[in-house]
Amino acid sequence: MSSLIVVSLLTGGSAPELSGFTIGQLQGEVMLALQGFEAVWSAGLILFGGHLLVVGLLAVRAENIPKPLSVLLLLAGFGYMALHLCSLLVPEYTGFIQMVKWIFILPMTAGELGLGIWLLFRIPAPRVHAAAAS
Repeated sequence: MSSLIVVSLLTGGSAPELSGFTIGQLQGEVMLALQGFEAVWSAGLILFGGHLLVVGLLAVRAENIPKPLSVLLLLAGFGYMALHLCSLLVPEYTGFIQMVKWIFILPMTAGELGLGIWLLFRIPAPRVHAAAAS
């Protein structure tokens, strides 16, 4: 049904199946669907933030990963979790949420891109074959 609502709004409301609904009701349904999508997206980004925290902790313990990159990953994970938890739990504090977003936008971007670029261009360690090791 919700797909029909979106199609109806895009085509000017000419679908006969939805003729019993007013434009206001259809717009309300679409906004409800968009708000539901935003809530699920934020929950997914909270999980992604937890993932970045785990990757950051593993990177801190690893000897061959640069420590600044590890710290950026930890900050990025914390930033994703803080930002989207605030968005879900206290959405009326838009000023505070915007401030948190501006504080963490640089570490979040630098941590993710830094890890990707480091993984692409790092020099691999020489591999030891099993026959040569024994």
